[in-house]
Amino acid sequence: MNRAHLSLYLGAALVTAASFATSSHRGDVKFPESGGLTVVYRNARIYTNDPAHPLADAIVVRGEEILGVISNADAEKWAGKATIVDLRGAFVMPGFNDAHVHLGGAGADLLNVALNGLPSISEMQQRIWAAAAERKPGEWIIGKGWDHTLWPEKKFPTRQQMDAAAPRNPVFLRH
Repeated sequence: MNRAHLSLYLGAALVTAASFATSSHRGDVKFPESGGLTVVYRNARIYTNDPAHPLADAIVVRGEEILGVISNADAEKWAGKATIVDLRGAFVMPGFNDAHVHLGGAGADLLNVALNGLPSISEMQQRIWAAAAERKPGEWIIGKGWDHTLWPEKKFPTRQQMDAAAPRNPVFLRH
C-alpha cells in the first residue's frame, strides 16, 4: 500500500490526513474500535492519485488518518457509526499543507548552517567551527538566520570572529 502525507481540501474545510491508501477503491474498510471521530465524506468526486481508479465517490477519515476511499453505496453502511458529510458533488484532491516554501531555496537551506535563534555570537562561532570541521580547507561555509538583536551586545558579527571560527574556509552568512 502506497502512503503519503497529505491534506484534503474540502471546499472551505481542511481535513488533515497522515496517510492515504492510494490503491484503496474498495468497500472493505473496517469501522475502527477507537481513535477519535470518524467522518465519511460522500457524494464527491475524489481524486485518488491511483491510475487504476482515478476517482472515487466517498472517503472515510478518522482523526488525521484516511481509512479508505469507498463508493457511495459503501458509505451508506457507515450510517450510525460515523458522521456522514454530503459534499454534493464537490471535487476533493490530496494536497500539501504548506506555509509557502520555494523548493529550491528550502533544499539549499538544508545544506546551509542554521543560525536561527542563537543567543550569542559565541554560539554562532561554535556552529561555524562545527561546519568547518566537516569541510575541506577552502570550501565555502554558508549560513543563514542569525539575529544580532538576540545577543547581549547586539552587534553584527565581524570578519575576525568568523575567521577565528573557520580560519581555513571562506564564510558567507545571511541575516
